[in-house]
Amino acid sequence: MSDLAKQEAQRKLAAAEKASAMALQGKQAALEALMGSVSVNGFGIVRDPYAARRQLQAAQDCIQQALTVLSCVEWPTDAEYDLF
Repeated sequence: MSDLAKQEAQRKLAAAEKASAMALQGKQAALEALMGSVSVNGFGIVRDPYAARRQLQAAQDCIQQALTVLSCVEWPTDAEYDLF
C-alpha cells in the first residue's frame, strides 16, 4: 500500500480509538447516573418520580452522546487494520 493509504488508515485508527474511549466514558457515566437509589413506598410506587426521571434522563443523555460519537466516526476497514 502507498504511504497515503497508510496515513489515511492511521487517521481512521486514531479517530476510532478516540471515539471508542469517549463512548465508553459515556457508557460509564450512564451507569453512574443510574446507580443512585430510587425509593418506593409500601405500594411499590416511586416516592419521588421527578428524581427518578432526572436519573433516567441523565443516563439517556449520556447514552445519546456516546451513540452520536460512535456514529460520527469513519471506522477503519479490515484491510486498513491489516496495514499495521
